[in-house]
Amino acid sequence: MIRNAACVMLILMGLLAAKAQAQSRYYTFQEWEETTVIDDDEWNIEAEEPTACTLVQTTDEIVHSGNRALKIQLSNPDKRYKRAEVAHTHKATMGDQYFYRFSMYLPTVGYPQNNTDGTTFTIITQWHGTPDFGLGESWRIPNLALRMHEDGKLGAMLCVNAAQVNDNTTSTKINFHDENGNNFDIPKGQWVTFEVSVKWTHTSAGYLDIWMDGDHIIEYTGPTSYYDAQGPYLKMGIYRTPWITETETLYFDNLQILRNGLIIHADADAYVRGGNYENTNYGGSTALTAKHNLNQLQYDREIYIHFDYSHFANYSLSTGNLYMQPYSSNTTALLHADEVEYTWDEDTLTYASAQYLNVLDYQGSAACSEDPFEIEIPDAIEYDDIAVRLSFDTLNAMMSIRSREYNMITERPFMFLDLE
Repeated sequence: MIRNAACVMLILMGLLAAKAQAQSRYYTFQEWEETTVIDDDEWNIEAEEPTACTLVQTTDEIVHSGNRALKIQLSNPDKRYKRAEVAHTHKATMGDQYFYRFSMYLPTVGYPQNNTDGTTFTIITQWHGTPDFGLGESWRIPNLALRMHEDGKLGAMLCVNAAQVNDNTTSTKINFHDENGNNFDIPKGQWVTFEVSVKWTHTSAGYLDIWMDGDHIIEYTGPTSYYDAQGPYLKMGIYRTPWITETETLYFDNLQILRNGLIIHADADAYVRGGNYENTNYGGSTALTAKHNLNQLQYDREIYIHFDYSHFANYSLSTGNLYMQPYSSNTTALLHADEVEYTWDEDTLTYASAQYLNVLDYQGSAACSEDPFEIEIPDAIEYDDIAVRLSFDTLNAMMSIRSREYNMITERPFMFLDLE
């Protein structure tokens, strides 16, 4: 297991090395903002005909991030249909860790109640193995599946096998339960955010951690996959036994996938403005703006962001990088990042009060851009949380990014914590 509680010493790689690392990082996201779900190079729709019974579409009726979300619905009055899913085409690199973050909405009604004989199942998210067809393998049980049970609770199961050629009959199934040996309670009628960190391998070096709304519900060390050349791929939606007749509906939103790292969203942020606005708080704004002008302080602005990643304290980290996606910028000047003490609150921080914050350490800088860019934050790996100030020292250089109050989650700034 690569995780431990010891602090990791950081070797500063420099700006060029940090850029090279960012370029090699695998990161992708999906917000389902289009009016239709597109079957393309990144996503495949897996739904049986007729589509009136197996619905895969975007919707604005229930949304967590942005303006639309993915809606999955399966009806089966004739006991014929079993599948309504989308499959991501990226196959994991075996031996690497992957981090999946997404939100799911389960309605308060519509769960299978018939055929409670122990063989009925409903999978709502799965990571499916990729068979080695050239060795004679065929499709098998998913390596990892989140399942809904007849009692409306959440189940989770791994299926693993260390044999180079394997099938369902020789694989090991590992079911997870809460501290009382039951399936997991999962809220209905509201959005629930899952964070899944898994190292895909058929060996004992694997591990699986799952958080549900920040609650660490699964912590496991051991094999997580089959002995395959390619790793599992993500599928979101409904796959169930075909004799279930109830109509079932799921919603998904704001998916993020990262290889060999963790994604940390801010838990506090604000910008401050000088001059006549020095006592004004902007913590509720959907924007964060940095601008430099000490000659006219009413134009001078700084950004403050705090990240808490204490629930990942057992992970060994190599680097931290602040990822930003400007929506407005007039400059390519260097944007500077300083670590500051976290004694401020986003609802009360002002330009005047920010002058009393202790600046703990300079972190680094990067040329601002209209495109997404990163600033390495070396001290991020030394702690379980960090507060950062962003500022310019070039006259009238200005940049605006979204705050955590902005409704599109994946456009907000966040931290990449790369694993050791």
